[in-house]
Amino acid sequence: MELVLMVVQTFLVFFVHPIFWLVMLIVFSQYYRIAQMEERLFGYTINNMWEQGLKSLLLGIMGGFIASSIFVVMGLSLDQIGVYFILPVAILLLLFNPRFLCFAYAGGIVAAGVFASRFLLEVFPQLQDNQFFSSLADIYLPGMLVLIAVLHLIESLMIFIGGHWGHSPIYIRKETGQVVGGYSLQRFWPVPLVGIIALMEHEAEQVVNGTVAMPDWWPILQSGIDPQAAGFLLLPVMAGLGYGDLALSSTPREKSLASAKFLSVYSVVLLVLAVASEFYPVFIVPACIFAPLGHEVVVQLGNQLEVDKGPRYIPPDKGVMLLKVYPGSPAEKAGLQEEDVILRVNGLLVESTSHFWQVMNESYFLVHLNVLRDNEVVSLLLKKEQEVKSQHIFEEERKPARKSTRNQHPPLGIILVPDTQTSVYVEMKRPTSKILNYFRRPK
Repeated sequence: MELVLMVVQTFLVFFVHPIFWLVMLIVFSQYYRIAQMEERLFGYTINNMWEQGLKSLLLGIMGGFIASSIFVVMGLSLDQIGVYFILPVAILLLLFNPRFLCFAYAGGIVAAGVFASRFLLEVFPQLQDNQFFSSLADIYLPGMLVLIAVLHLIESLMIFIGGHWGHSPIYIRKETGQVVGGYSLQRFWPVPLVGIIALMEHEAEQVVNGTVAMPDWWPILQSGIDPQAAGFLLLPVMAGLGYGDLALSSTPREKSLASAKFLSVYSVVLLVLAVASEFYPVFIVPACIFAPLGHEVVVQLGNQLEVDKGPRYIPPDKGVMLLKVYPGSPAEKAGLQEEDVILRVNGLLVESTSHFWQVMNESYFLVHLNVLRDNEVVSLLLKKEQEVKSQHIFEEERKPARKSTRNQHPPLGIILVPDTQTSVYVEMKRPTSKILNYFRRPK
C-alpha cells in the first residue's frame, strides 16, 4: 500500500508537468486529423475530438497507473533499462516503415547491440573507455524486456476496453481495384508513467525530501536496481501509445477484441521469458529474439485472418446495407443501426443502391421500412425531414469547389456500403517512408 500511495502522489505531478500537456496536444491533434478525414469523406464530423480525447485520457491514466505499479514493484530503474537507446532506434525505424515505430522492434535491435558490445569489450578491453559501448553493454536486458512486455500488456488492455471506440466509417479501394466499406480504428492514449532512479549517498542528500525507502523484499528483479542505494526517486515520465487497425471483414468490436487477445498473449509470454531470464540466464537470448519476431507474428496473423474472411461491408444480394447511422439523424430516430439491410421501402423490394434512393425520394414524409437485422425482419417507420438526394449527388455537391454542404448530414443521416458508382474513397497502399521514397526516386 505504501508503494501504491507513493505512485499516486507522483501521479499528481503530471497535471502541472509541461510534457504531459504536450502529449495531450499531440493526442488531440490526432483526433482532429481523424475528424478532418471524416469530413472529407462524408461531409460531416462523426466523432467529437474532445469526447474522444477525454476518453483516451481517462483510459491512459488507468493504464499508466497499472504499468507504473508493476515497474515500481519489480524495481525497474530508468537509467539501467536502455530507454535512451530504444527511443532513437525507434525513430530511426520510422524512416523505413511507420508501423515499426514500436519498442518491440527497437528493443530487439538494442538487445543485439548489447550482445555485440559485450563481445567487443571482451575482445578489445581498450573500448572500456568509450562511453557509448560501455553504456550499451551495461543495459539490464531483463528489465528492458519487462518494460516492453508491460507496455504492450497495458496496450492490449486498453484495446480490449476501448479499441473500438470512435470507429470511423471508411471507403477503401483495395489493390485489386475493388471499393469496399469498413471502419478505421484509431486510438491514442497519453500514458503517465512513474519511473525509479537510484541515488548515491551524495545525490540523496541533495534531494532528501523526494527520496523514498523501499521494503525489505524489494526489488523482485534483483539485478534491476541496487537495493543498497542511499535513496530512490520516483520521477514522472510521459509516454504515448497508439492503436491503428482496419475492420473490413469483422465488426469494430470483433476486430479490437482479436487484436487485444493476440497482443496480450504476446505480452504475457514475453514477460514470463523476461522474468525467467533474471533467474535463468539461458532464457535471455530467446527472450530478446521473441520480442521483435513475436510482435511481427501478431501483426501478420491479425492481418491474414482479416484478409481470409473476405470483405464484410459490400452490397448484399438483396437490399442495401447501412455502414453508419449519424447521431440525431432521421435514420437514428427511426431505429436504424449499423449493418442493417433495408429490404423493402413502402412494400417495394429494393433492387440496388440507386433504386433505393429513387424510391426514398418518391416517398411521402413517412416511410415504412422492412429491415433485416440479425437474421430477423423488423418493421420501422422513418420520418423524412427534407427532400432526399442520392448519396452520390451529395458527394458531388460537397466537393472542394462547393463549400455550402460542409457539416451537413448525408441523406437521411445514413451511409451505405459502397457500390460501383462510389467516387469518394481512400486508396489502400503499403505504408512507406517519404524520406526513403525521396532517395529511391530515379535521378
